[in-house]
Amino acid sequence: MRIDNDGCIALQADSVAQQWLQRVGLPAEPRTIALLARARAPQAYGSGREALSPPEPDSAEEAIVVALLRAGQVPTPRSVRAKLEQAETRKLAPKDAADKDFRASADKWYEHIDAFGPVISTAVEEFWVDNGRGPLRREAFAVAAVVAFWQTNDLAHPSNSQLRSILCAELHRTGWLVSNRCRRSLCAGPTHFAFLRGRPGRRSSYKIGQQVGRFIGEFRFQHHRSPTWNQLASLTKNERDLRIFASGTDAQAQSRWLLTQEWIRIESGEIRRGARAKAETARRSAGRQKSWEQKQLG
Repeated sequence: MRIDNDGCIALQADSVAQQWLQRVGLPAEPRTIALLARARAPQAYGSGREALSPPEPDSAEEAIVVALLRAGQVPTPRSVRAKLEQAETRKLAPKDAADKDFRASADKWYEHIDAFGPVISTAVEEFWVDNGRGPLRREAFAVAAVVAFWQTNDLAHPSNSQLRSILCAELHRTGWLVSNRCRRSLCAGPTHFAFLRGRPGRRSSYKIGQQVGRFIGEFRFQHHRSPTWNQLASLTKNERDLRIFASGTDAQAQSRWLLTQEWIRIESGEIRRGARAKAETARRSAGRQKSWEQKQLG
């Protein structure tokens, strides 16, 4: 423990850092917590540099912060901005002809991503049914229906691991696929299930996960038990007050991706909040506490 005038700030920064790491799926190791805490509250560590503001969930900034932490670096606002500028420069000015061709191939794939989404998400779900686990990326892209799609649409062969990686990132961003850091965790996301119900349109796994976790927590607080799948389906609403799930069967079918991202967990047959949902609740509570303290000081 550090003993200094800013000790309480440092400890609070460590706590917030640990909650954020849990949300993005990074191990809450002491060194990583310290790196993020130094970025979030530099004054507590004797630095006068700018403090890092919490990045928007699933944004480019968040991805850069995660990458810097994995590299063992403090994700300062300056370094995050530099990485963003580098990424933008690479988009606008490819280094050579090979990069330019690769970017053109990727851009063409992006144009077809919502048509491709149901093809690969269905293939991934069928792989789960047949094998009881998710496919590797290369296995998912080798499924006959997937191969037929890129051949029919004259798209680049996804044999390049880099191309598969950026396509999977886009499929995750648009809610067609979901995974965590575990091998063979790839599964269909909320956009896939909305498509099956005849309600096409991208769905955010982050937003839905938050709403589901919040509902479970409130239900358990009020009723001292977990909701059933039917109750989860009939009572969980989005920001437009529309039901997220079509039925209890639909909610249970989507439990795989909710479990994968730790929004829920099943304990003794009951639906409970997962680690990520709990971390989000703690983060919101910390934010409200900080706002209250600032008002008191003001």
